Amino acid sequence: MEPQIGTDIHKWVRVRTSQGDCVVMFGVLVEVDNSGEARDARIKGLREELAPAMKQTPGFQSGVFATNDSSGTGLMLVVYETRGQADAIVGRLQVGMSPRPGVTITRVEVIEVVATA
Repeated sequence: MEPQIGTDIHKWVRVRTSQGDCVVMFGVLVEVDNSGEARDARIKGLREELAPAMKQTPGFQSGVFATNDSSGTGLMLVVYETRGQADAIVGRLQVGMSPRPGVTITRVEVIEVVATA
């Protein structure tokens, strides 16, 4: 069942299929300690490497990549069409993993996305 996706897909995560069913999307939530990476390198990595790479993954709908200099943390929330697509991403990540020098994953989970604004 393919959802009927129009221009409002990023406003509403519950969309109707032609059969009238609701489709729920799933997010991959990743938190990192990025205190060991310089700010300029961190932002460049997010904008030029991570965000474009995530955009190419199957089922990608949207993503937010954020950093907090004062706490030395970063957050990624990427939304996928299906739980399976989100699980596939999470299956490649684990707490304690260092995806790049100065960055360590501290939290990874799949969450249900129930609304956006």
